[in-house]
Amino acid sequence: MNPGLIPAAFVRCISEDGRNEMLHIVGVASQDKLKLLHMGVKIPEQPSPLPNILRTNFVIVCPANFVPKKGHSFLIDACGLLVKRCIINLQCLLTSDGPLDAEIRSQIQQLGLEKVICLLGRIQYRRLLDMYAEGEVDVVVLPSIVLADGEREGIPVALMEAMAYGIPVISTKTGGIPELLKSGAGLLVPPGSSEELADAIAQIINKEDLRLNLAKKGRERISEEFDLRKNAALLFSMLDKHKRDKKA
Repeated sequence: MNPGLIPAAFVRCISEDGRNEMLHIVGVASQDKLKLLHMGVKIPEQPSPLPNILRTNFVIVCPANFVPKKGHSFLIDACGLLVKRCIINLQCLLTSDGPLDAEIRSQIQQLGLEKVICLLGRIQYRRLLDMYAEGEVDVVVLPSIVLADGEREGIPVALMEAMAYGIPVISTKTGGIPELLKSGAGLLVPPGSSEELADAIAQIINKEDLRLNLAKKGRERISEEFDLRKNAALLFSMLDKHKRDKKA
């Protein structure tokens, strides 16, 4: 070993998928040092209220940068399918920007969805949370895919935040997302399937019981394993234990 290097006491992995990838790199001999401790988000005291009964539109939000792995094109196609099925008063808000901006705008125009899909640009973080807190959002959708080079999601904070507010979420079976949405905490669809994504959105539109159940289970899931305060305390505890063991 290089005498200038100090071996790590442990390595924190924020998802089981990421930990498995690390194990593949370093080998099982180091598995005891690879500790799983999720990221966390602040959990509001109260969940999002039910949508205002005076609001007649169903609002989808996709809070993701316009980059390939986020899979925006599949959500846009899914919205087109829902419009063809006569799902009226549908509004999809894309709340960011990025290198695929021109491509996304072109796809929206080609499908004639300018009145359905609204590009809000990179809105302020506080504004997005206010939308959740005020009951302005019915579902958050993240249609992520795995790229040819293997690039994929970890566990997206964007989904955690929506779930913390009791917003139902839909995403794909990629990266660490199934780990987050297990046990009915959200709806999972195959990546790259606009048809199945549209079906999942339609379920939430048409089934109030499903929508309420997803909201409840999603918030519970965040409270159990993705609470920022709990996980920060656990990390400090792990560091403190290492210091004590070193002194012993």
